[in-house]
This record gives sequence, C-alpha cells and structure tokens, in this order.
Amino acid sequence: MQALCDRRSLGLRGSNPERHAKVSIKPLSDFRMFFQVDSGIFAALTDMFTPVAEPRSRLLDKILRNANIDQIAAEMDFSRVYLLSWSSYIVRTDSAVKTLEDMDRAGVRVGSARGDSPEIYLSRTLRNAALKRYENPSAAEAVRLLRAREIEVWAANRQRLIEMAAGASDLRVLPGNYTGVRQAIAVAKGNMAAVEAIDRFLTRSRDSGLIQAAIERAGLTASAGAAP
Repeated sequence: MQALCDRRSLGLRGSNPERHAKVSIKPLSDFRMFFQVDSGIFAALTDMFTPVAEPRSRLLDKILRNANIDQIAAEMDFSRVYLLSWSSYIVRTDSAVKTLEDMDRAGVRVGSARGDSPEIYLSRTLRNAALKRYENPSAAEAVRLLRAREIEVWAANRQRLIEMAAGASDLRVLPGNYTGVRQAIAVAKGNMAAVEAIDRFLTRSRDSGLIQAAIERAGLTASAGAAP
C-alpha cells in the first residue's frame, strides 16, 4: 500500500493523547497531482515503497475504516507532516457566537460529522457546549440545521465552511482555526528507507516553496498551510 494519509490531527510518533481517531487514506497519485511533481521524481519516490499483497491491503483498508492509532501504527510507518488543513466553525450571521472563544458556552449546540477530525477533536476539548453528531451529513443538511436553529454552530474543515458560506448570505465563518489536520504519507511497516527518502523530499519541498505553491494553485490558501 502506498498512500497519502490524513493523520486526523494526531502524532503517531511519541506520546499521543488521542488514541481512537479514524485515518483516511488516498491514493499516492493524489500526491503527484497536488504537487505536480516531475514523473521521474514521482517514480523514484514510489520505487521506495514496499509492495503490500492484495489480501493484506484489504486487511489494512478494514483496519483503517475502524482503527485506533495503535492498530494503524502496528501496520504502517509515516513520513513527516507536510500540510496542515485547518478546521473552524460556521454560524448564522445573527449568532451571538463571534469568536472561537465564544463557542464553548453552556447552551450552545455544536454540530459535526461523526468520525471527522472536528468531531474527534471537540469530543475531547469541549467543556460547556453540547456536541451533536450527525452521520454523513451533506453541506445542505448542515445549512438546514443552522437555519432551523437545531444547532448554533457547525464544525468542519475550513474549506468546506468557506464553500458553504459562499452560497449563503445568512451564514459566516468564524475567524481563526481551532485545530489543524496533519497530512502525511503512509508506507508499509518497517520500510524506513522509504520514510527517510520521502522526508527528504518533503523537507526540500517545504524549503523551496513547492508545498506553498501547490496550496496556492489548489486555491486553499485560506484553509491550509505548509507544516513547519
């Protein structure tokens, strides 16, 4: 298996207080499309991966759909984080919630998609507001919930919120972000040569501005940033 990995704001190296997050996997070809790297560079990178037999690949897919961090770390190794995808909130324009700090108050109902990184993060950090979880809600359903006043706040990836607000003059995205989902590359367990090669590539890409250029080309400057 060779894949981009959304680490859901969790660090797989060292201590980790959030042990039961889901991890999403995307094909490595998405990596080439995002960076628009030369085919020779891409081939050199992919040659470093350890192939995973199809039965084991299916097993990994099953693990990743219902995984905690310990299970994932037992099957895969990860590159350095190269991208932070921001998460924030959207509210009605008449809402009393004006800042991130206003949100966590008694009586405030916060909606989020079950299993998404905002829901995982908020389930561990909210102290006073009530978190309401929804199964695979569409953007239209989130807008309906806000307009119907079933919730005061919707939590999601900032890019999704910007797109929601663009088509709804009665909604606004709060300034600032409460967490960043960390993007990395996953390889088969034990292939540290691949991890080291990919880390070198990602470090050069950060330092040369390639990652930032990819973010700008994708129109994500308001919702993502290159990891330090």
